[in-house]
Amino acid sequence: MDLGLNGRVYIVTGASRGLGRAVAETLVSEGARVLLSARDPDAVRLASGQLGRNAAGLVADNADPETPERLVVAAHEHFGRLDGAVFSVGGPPAGTRRRARSTTHPTMRGGPPSTRSSSARSGWDG
Repeated sequence: MDLGLNGRVYIVTGASRGLGRAVAETLVSEGARVLLSARDPDAVRLASGQLGRNAAGLVADNADPETPERLVVAAHEHFGRLDGAVFSVGGPPAGTRRRARSTTHPTMRGGPPSTRSSSARSGWDG
């Protein structure tokens, strides 16, 4: 498949594993260059090394307010441009569904507010 991404540069966060890693791999396979980030230095080093010369890594935490600027600057330093970004973040907490529900922010239990009444009718309990 040719997505027309050859030579383009993207930032992909959460790119050391999971969905972020899959996005980074796909972009590189389509000819794009990727600045990948994650919080774990070893995971960033491993992922960027496995993706080859069209990937560079930056250890960064999306919760840090300085991260966006650091990512943009690093993309320009490594590749000379920036065409887009994909922000992937961690998934739900490990454990059972009941445990995940107990750690979910109260306003999101049962789904977004606009879906709560239809969720109740469908039998979905969040």
